[in-house]
Amino acid sequence: MDRVKEAMFAMLEPLVGTVVVDLFAGTGALGLEALSRGATEVYFVELKRRNIRIIEKNLARVESALPAAVSTGVFEASVLRTPQLLPTLQPDLIFADPPFHPDQDGNGVGGRELLADKEFRAWAGEALVIMEQPVTEPLPADIRADWEFIRERNYGDVMLYIVRQAG
Repeated sequence: MDRVKEAMFAMLEPLVGTVVVDLFAGTGALGLEALSRGATEVYFVELKRRNIRIIEKNLARVESALPAAVSTGVFEASVLRTPQLLPTLQPDLIFADPPFHPDQDGNGVGGRELLADKEFRAWAGEALVIMEQPVTEPLPADIRADWEFIRERNYGDVMLYIVRQAG
């Protein structure tokens, strides 16, 4: 996973001044990495309460090292609620690291459901969406019609997609 993260951030540099949303945030590693590379706004959306506490602790650890102008927010919610949580936000980057088996996590939302959601697509605007998916579950053709696939890279059992709205 470290190899995937390093490759992802190498493709995205520079991040100075960017607005980032970390969906399926887990521990917040991707959003925190974006902060360390100069993002000015980072918002974390995570469904599990125990992960929210981890994100909050991790943010507290780095808070004193962040510039005063940096803005962060942590939201306990399904990623499909992001357009309602941040309705006026215009993100530059959206990280989506969905669970590889969303039905086992109890919420049934994975990468396919996120990219297929009309509200999410409308809200995402021109942002780049960086998503990890299992190689064994590629994104289907109906989703590909709505998104421009800028880059697809295979890292073992992980496929990394960089996409943005088609058109």
